Amino acid sequence: MEKIDKILEDEELGLLVIRVNPRAKRLIFRTKSDAIYVSVPPGTTSAEITDAINQLRVKLRGFKEKTARPSIDLDYRIETEYFKLSLVAGERDRFLAHSELGEMRIVCPPTADFTDSKLQEWLHKVIEEALRRNAKIILPPRLYMLSGRHNLPYKSVDGGGVARLVRQSTCLTFLFCCLSI
Repeated sequence: MEKIDKILEDEELGLLVIRVNPRAKRLIFRTKSDAIYVSVPPGTTSAEITDAINQLRVKLRGFKEKTARPSIDLDYRIETEYFKLSLVAGERDRFLAHSELGEMRIVCPPTADFTDSKLQEWLHKVIEEALRRNAKIILPPRLYMLSGRHNLPYKSVDGGGVARLVRQSTCLTFLFCCLSI
């Protein structure tokens, strides 16, 4: 069975992707960086969807603003106890990354156009991967120490589990802030 998504474009909210879900009992809104996804039960009319969007417009706008990814430029920084990231201007014509445990420095070419959406997407991926790699190293010993301190059972954490935890985290820097408990 092929799923057909209906796409609505709203001047204020951007793209809304409407999906019929046979298991849905009510309208469910999920905001992501690219669009707002709406799951609806079968038989829901366009008028009902439009009414719900209009009733929730203020909340949806707020959620959309929260999920918007921050723009990365030379002023972008992440500074936590376990991870530090900075972008610096370089003289070469390409990007370079200098990475050590808990620290990463991205050297940017002088001609870098930080308003380019493809560059922003690439920078986000590079930073997320650096956070993921660092978490795979930092989290297991940290969890072991915390489990011992609080007498909680703990055997091991595999790399895939850490990667899933980092990927599912809505804010990766939050993860590193929480580790300083």
